Amino acid sequence: MNFEELDELLPAGLHDTEVLRVEEHFQERRVRMLVEFWWPTGEEIEGWKRAWLTLEGIQRWVWEFCSVYEDSWGGPLSIDGGKADPELLEKHADIYRDLEGELLKGWMFVSNWNAYLYWAGTSISVEFTD
Repeated sequence: MNFEELDELLPAGLHDTEVLRVEEHFQERRVRMLVEFWWPTGEEIEGWKRAWLTLEGIQRWVWEFCSVYEDSWGGPLSIDGGKADPELLEKHADIYRDLEGELLKGWMFVSNWNAYLYWAGTSISVEFTD
């Protein structure tokens, strides 16, 4: 799946996603995250859908130095994320250079830590659990 397909599947994209667990499988070059996607219902009540978000063929997985706040541990991580645009690719050329093949290049902002995660991989997949 690419970013366009992800946007078609998820009404709010990665906006206001809650990350409950991260599994980094370095030998397989895969990262799996148990997440809850914000799912706008069109009503006054907000909805959430739980799923595994998997990034395959990881060639970059770079966390910025994070600010640790007293209340930033012990609960889900709140993230926004998306496709790396040309401005971000230029600003962080050192992270995204020397990559092999056609890759998806993305970012996630972890608001609990006031820090970004930059990544590049071959595909994204979503597997709903409920």
